[in-house]
Amino acid sequence: MIRRILQKKNYYGASKISKHLLGIVKICEDLGLECTIYYHMDNIAKPIISHHGAKGSRFLDGMYACQRGISCILGITIVQDTGFSSDHDLVISKCDLGLDHFEVSHEKEKRFNFRSIMNIPVTSRHGHDHPSLNDKVFEGIEFKIHAELYQRIQDTVCDPQLKILSKITEIKTDLESFEQQIICRKKENITVAERNSGKLIQRLPSDALFIHDTSTRFFSLIHEVCRNANLATMRTVFPIATLAKKERGIANRNILLGTASIPISKELDELFKHTKNVYQRIQLIRASI
Repeated sequence: MIRRILQKKNYYGASKISKHLLGIVKICEDLGLECTIYYHMDNIAKPIISHHGAKGSRFLDGMYACQRGISCILGITIVQDTGFSSDHDLVISKCDLGLDHFEVSHEKEKRFNFRSIMNIPVTSRHGHDHPSLNDKVFEGIEFKIHAELYQRIQDTVCDPQLKILSKITEIKTDLESFEQQIICRKKENITVAERNSGKLIQRLPSDALFIHDTSTRFFSLIHEVCRNANLATMRTVFPIATLAKKERGIANRNILLGTASIPISKELDELFKHTKNVYQRIQLIRASI
């Protein structure tokens, strides 16, 4: 959009502002652009003056835009008192950029803080099947937090009312029984020579169903332990498709993060000043030569 100052007399009405036949206005009209202010003349106080000077008043006839840009401009406002000393009035175009108001999702889902469990320092001691807490890694409050979480998980697993240990034993027994069945089938259907050559038995649909059901029981048991250990919280659901679309927009430079726009703008301003300074020095050197 391009601004243009008309050095003509002031006209009143919706379409009585004369235009220059030459200059930037002529170029804009030849390109099919239209002045934005004419669509909102009736809503502006008369007379319309944007510059007050010794040579008379001037009218700022707005900006020129294409038809698509015209439809996005909702109104024109002229501010006569901007708060600082100037002989110009401020012309503001109210533009509709088509931005949708962001609405926080009210949908929530239960999530487990598995990272806090992974951060617990543990060590495997000789003669023990289960890892124990490692007290040589952290000290002070940080170690105390990990130690309390470790103890809370142990108490949850050993709680007789939850029967977590019995469920773990049941899953282990089922897996061992399934392993023996696979070994027996392998011995019955594959010879020793075929086994040495790397041949495997074919997996049956019943095998896949057993593995799926046992895995579901195993992870359900982990979720039960985390839930009783106060590691489950309700979090807002963010659609994966929306996040992926935003990531692609950022990667393609179509979306600029708000936290990055301000420092980038400042950096561009500094770069512009530095470039202008270098250009002036080059001109001085050139004139001296």
